[in-house]
Amino acid sequence: MSFQLGASEILEQASKIADRNERIIYLRRNALLPVQIILQYALDTNIKWLVSPEMPKFENRDHPIGLETALLAEARRLYLFVEYDNGEQKTKVNLSDAKRQLLWIQMLTMIHMNDVKLLLSCIKKRLPYDNLERDVIKDAFPHLLPVLTEADTEADKDDTVVRAEENRVEQVKEEIIKPSAEKKKAAPKRKGKKVALTNE
Repeated sequence: MSFQLGASEILEQASKIADRNERIIYLRRNALLPVQIILQYALDTNIKWLVSPEMPKFENRDHPIGLETALLAEARRLYLFVEYDNGEQKTKVNLSDAKRQLLWIQMLTMIHMNDVKLLLSCIKKRLPYDNLERDVIKDAFPHLLPVLTEADTEADKDDTVVRAEENRVEQVKEEIIKPSAEKKKAAPKRKGKKVALTNE
């Protein structure tokens, strides 16, 4: 019985493959249609997201069992949250902003937190992983993305720089928070001294 990886797990595994050609082969073998939809919505310059990239206020479920593959089923509904603009015609589902945001929150509460972070990054038109630049995805799935203009190419380079800086900031945060948490955990509890009360 094979074990199905979730969308963020597949892309994270691909990002860890050093050899570019092997990375592309892995994507072709493992990134099935739902993952390709996510990649397209993240990197297609004709697609504009209509929801906020900010983390909504809802209960952080961390790593609930059973939600690792939920986004694979929900990916087909992502069209509700975007507008397609090919330069000649704009197309989007006729929803009020309030209704669209409600459906968006509902979707995010149904998927794994790692996939939530993936989608929020997609709204910013980039992937939250190293080694998965647009040219790699384009070579893996030539039909998926349109040809870039010169302006798009420059924007893609800027996104790579931004992503690298964001990753550096996250690493610094982990280096600061982890030792502090370990010290707090290891610190012995101080027992208060009992003071005897005497009547003079």
